[in-house]
Amino acid sequence: MEKMMNIQEVIAAILGIIALIFIVKKLFTEFTRPQSSSKCDKCPVTKEFDNKTEF
Repeated sequence: MEKMMNIQEVIAAILGIIALIFIVKKLFTEFTRPQSSSKCDKCPVTKEFDNKTEF
């Protein structure tokens, strides 16, 4: 019975480490990625939208 509990703890620890790595990787890419894509910088539609005062 003790051996089974140890195997479960090892599996839970491995899954926890994998989940932690996944979350850290997601956060890292979220904060290092630029806000706007370079394709949209020269878009005339965004300039017209910014100049408009009413919605």
